[in-house]
Amino acid sequence: MSASISKQHFAVKSILIFLLIFSFSGICLGNTNSSSPSSSPSSSVWCPKGRFPKEDGTCQICYAYCGKTGCTGPSAIVGEGGCKTCWKGIEINSTHVKCIVPYNHGCLTGYYLDEVPTHSSLPLAGSKVCRRCDPLCETCMGPGVAYCIQCKFYKLHYLCVDACPANTRADEEKRICVDINNDPQRTMIQYIYNKTVNRSSEST
Repeated sequence: MSASISKQHFAVKSILIFLLIFSFSGICLGNTNSSSPSSSPSSSVWCPKGRFPKEDGTCQICYAYCGKTGCTGPSAIVGEGGCKTCWKGIEINSTHVKCIVPYNHGCLTGYYLDEVPTHSSLPLAGSKVCRRCDPLCETCMGPGVAYCIQCKFYKLHYLCVDACPANTRADEEKRICVDINNDPQRTMIQYIYNKTVNRSSEST
């Protein structure tokens, strides 16, 4: 009886070792009808989390900085064929985010750190994303020109501008617009009004 039980234990142990080896190797198992995040509806193979199925039936490791939900391909970009999410990402353009090293603090110059709410329905929910500053900002702490810390071109009182407007002169050394009339309120109202009029005429 004891010999029979020992054989059963050995058989179970062998199966567990077999499964363990396949989980950590680059080999995929056959279709298990699993709904794992690493499986693909169009694929006949299943891969453990952190890997994705290749056409040759093997499993390839996801990009190093993909988030915990894994990937659908080798790309570092969030989306089909790449990471499903990131621990931390950087905005490449208005529609694409690339996963980056998560343990580096802050962002590159010209970007600000945005934390996507965990309750968001977006793929990056709960992630940190470095987003581009406004084009008028050299550095910033949020979206839009109101959050500029340092201006890329000139500073008109408290606002970053691309060129000094009428009734001001450019101080090239300090990179500021000097108000000739020394009337900040009037100068700013005139500047904002002119900008609004110009945008309206461009859109018509």
